[in-house]
Amino acid sequence: MKEQNKRKSTILLIIGVLTLLIVVAGATYAYFQAQTGDGQHIDVSAQTGTTDSLTFSMEDKNVTDASNHITDNDSESAITINATMTNFKENAESIADGVTGKVVLKANSTTREANETYNVYLHIDTNELEYSSYKDTDGNVKLAPLSSEEKEAYTEGIPELILTVKKNGTEIKNITSLESYYKEGIEIKYNDESGEQTRTLNGYDITEKGGIIKISTDETGTIAVTAPEDGSQPNPKEDEWEITLTFINLPTDQEINTGKSVSGKVIIQKEEYVPAYEKNITKLLVDSEEDTLIHHNGTIKAPSQLDNTEDTEIIGGYQITPNHQSEYGILYASDSSELSENRLIKFYCNNDEYFIGHYCDPSNPQHYTLAYDTSQTPYTFKQALQKALTDGYAESSIIDANDESYRYSGSSENVHNYVCLDNKTGEDECSNDDLYRIIGLFKNKFNDYEMKLIKADYATEGQLGVDGARNPESNYIKSSESTYKGELEQVPKYYWASSDNDSNLWKGSTLNTYNLNTKFLEYLRTTDGKKEKIVDQITKHEWITAGNNYYKVYYHIIAVDSYKNEIVNPDRGITNASATEVDDKTTAKIGLMYVSDYGYATSSENWQTEIYNYNQDNISTSNWMYMGLYEWTITRRTDNWYDAFRVDSGGRVDNWTVYSIDHCVRPTFYLKSSTEIASGDGTLGNPYRLSW
Repeated sequence: MKEQNKRKSTILLIIGVLTLLIVVAGATYAYFQAQTGDGQHIDVSAQTGTTDSLTFSMEDKNVTDASNHITDNDSESAITINATMTNFKENAESIADGVTGKVVLKANSTTREANETYNVYLHIDTNELEYSSYKDTDGNVKLAPLSSEEKEAYTEGIPELILTVKKNGTEIKNITSLESYYKEGIEIKYNDESGEQTRTLNGYDITEKGGIIKISTDETGTIAVTAPEDGSQPNPKEDEWEITLTFINLPTDQEINTGKSVSGKVIIQKEEYVPAYEKNITKLLVDSEEDTLIHHNGTIKAPSQLDNTEDTEIIGGYQITPNHQSEYGILYASDSSELSENRLIKFYCNNDEYFIGHYCDPSNPQHYTLAYDTSQTPYTFKQALQKALTDGYAESSIIDANDESYRYSGSSENVHNYVCLDNKTGEDECSNDDLYRIIGLFKNKFNDYEMKLIKADYATEGQLGVDGARNPESNYIKSSESTYKGELEQVPKYYWASSDNDSNLWKGSTLNTYNLNTKFLEYLRTTDGKKEKIVDQITKHEWITAGNNYYKVYYHIIAVDSYKNEIVNPDRGITNASATEVDDKTTAKIGLMYVSDYGYATSSENWQTEIYNYNQDNISTSNWMYMGLYEWTITRRTDNWYDAFRVDSGGRVDNWTVYSIDHCVRPTFYLKSSTEIASGDGTLGNPYRLSW
């Protein structure tokens, strides 16, 4: 009994701060629209005696305030669920909320009949929930998180968030994208004044679902009025949609979902729904100069013919041809661990073989050979690669990220990706504090695109704080830094990890937990109160923070390889002996840029250059992200426990110790897919302003 009471008190404490919120982008706008003019309800639907009238309205199921009833060409409304210590305690009833949408068709007075189609959607732009418990085929329950072995046995998540849809009182069971998630007879137990109760619930399990869900079909999204035979005017036809979300109070611990949220909107309208992110992509592509916004969809490859220079510079973007992959697993060894694999190109220094990129004293002879060349002719790297291409052993490979992202690449002058987060409109001047730039648009786990921003200039003490990872005695002075491209007279410097946390694990980094995800968020919330909505629009992102080793991220590595080794196949490597957890992923609102973000920000013709050599003038000046001072990236070096990668003042990437050297910082974050560009053209003089 004591143990049971202890578990209960823990649930009361932690679940008490769990908030599930389905909010509606545009609801405020619709509210004020309904109160325009003399404050009376406004019906904006145009209708005459010779035209049909199709109107939409939405109201909260449990709210009668007229301001929540909107008649317009489209309609949106809010569903809010707050799970608190009082209403979500152990044995309490589950919590539900919903909206009722109405579609009304009135026929014209001439033909007295009408037929129209419309669309109903649920767009969940954020869902941080995960199953808190699973069951196996025998019905045994296991709390999350599960080990890899447990995942093989406990395969069915126990539903926690249920979507129920009714049209004219009849439950809709054929939502195309959710058919496999439909559940019947979900048992809900709770206590009320009469004692223990049990009821059942039908609906779609959307505990971990998100993105655009089309609720209506061709059949359910059709409304018609038939002319009476007696010649009279027909009554309007009305369709009523009830959309309800239920957060189930399980008998097991739901602590894993503490503090997580869900947000989205319900839409009923005549037209097909075009999400904000699709509108953004269209506008940004139109506004981009010289194709600086590049779609990384696997279409950009390295050239199949090399130039005729005979230098030994290592270039990337090539792979073994399919018909020779059984003979050679890799093109060449990029670190010592790959010397045991069958490799096509081999590197020798003073007649001893090493992996390509290994230091070779210039006084020693060095050359490259091809494994299939029995004569073992010595070549420069470029000669060996060209022969392999000519002989059909190698081919050009994809050098874009191939992740369906849209990324800005090119010089700062040509890249029009400025965003002003000051909540103003028009062409008002934007302060340096409020100015950001768009790294690109990236797909989230629901295949919606989220806009990723980085501060245009370095962060100030007022934004990141004077303590935490801040070195109070260390600043860059603009007048002393000829390479600095920003506007600050004095730039504060921060450690990646403070001296009392000398491990290179981002999850425990003071810069991460305190300066970025405490002080910077406080700054946004308290700056004249104008940025509170911006904080709400920043997603809690799952940052890939496992990292990789020196030879996999930047040394003799081009942008595409850095991306693969940093994001797709990171390697946690070693950690400080005192570290108890390796942070493969870190969930937070604010982070820093990835090395590959920086790598792809240069013009695409430079993507075959090693990131280590980005300090060449033609490359640094072609990289809009280069700001001229040392600054941190989020990525750790994994072949030791004390280094992280950085961009140096010349523009190349290298690494340094996280607690003994301090650098500049630029906060980076993702905005919800519901964020929409409201105005601007992305230039410095007319930056984009956003709406939500």
